[in-house]
Amino acid sequence: MTSENSTIQTNNLIFKAGTSLSTELILDTALTLAEEVGSLEKLSLRKIGKALNADPTAIYRYFRSKNELLQAMADRIYSRMLPAKDITDEDWATQLTEIASSVRSVYLVFPTIGLEVTNLSESDARAASYVIDAIYRALEHSGLPERQIPVFGEVLLSMAIGVGTGENLFGSDPDRSKALVREKQKKLDPAQYPNLTRHLGSPIPSNEEVFDLAVQMLIEKISAVASASSKS
Repeated sequence: MTSENSTIQTNNLIFKAGTSLSTELILDTALTLAEEVGSLEKLSLRKIGKALNADPTAIYRYFRSKNELLQAMADRIYSRMLPAKDITDEDWATQLTEIASSVRSVYLVFPTIGLEVTNLSESDARAASYVIDAIYRALEHSGLPERQIPVFGEVLLSMAIGVGTGENLFGSDPDRSKALVREKQKKLDPAQYPNLTRHLGSPIPSNEEVFDLAVQMLIEKISAVASASSKS
């Protein structure tokens, strides 16, 4: 029998027995567990209840079904991608930069279920649509031609998602992983890899540097296209 002072632990969460349930706590736990087990399909109310040291049926007081819980998880993930409310619509570059940064951070934290949630949202696209709407609003204020707005919106999302998920390939210590790759590259024959080996003495770019440059280049391209359109 579980004592009042006992605890239950997941990789990222520790709960004391008798922890009061709430919608926020259930969602936080579900998101963490789903990433740990590797998919939304493998996530069960039983596992969530165990992590919370609660009867799984108690979760039904907050969510009527697993599908409703999954939709709430999608809402939570996408809400993290929205820009701050104190950024004015006219400051479109700051809005896009913040959205891109937020999208990247979400897929860094949830590389597995983040992509699953993207597919899940097709059945109820409201959560994802808030993000798309915010991106389009910022692009409209940039002065882009109407036909270019969906194109650049897709570029921004693809870049941020790709960078976020791609960074996970380097593991929890990307700087060390990149350094190990660099050491292996130094053993390559310069005659076979002349261009690569010529740059091995350059500093290894950090993930932040790469991402910041990508966002900067995108913002500059948007400005250039908008400017050219206004003059035509």
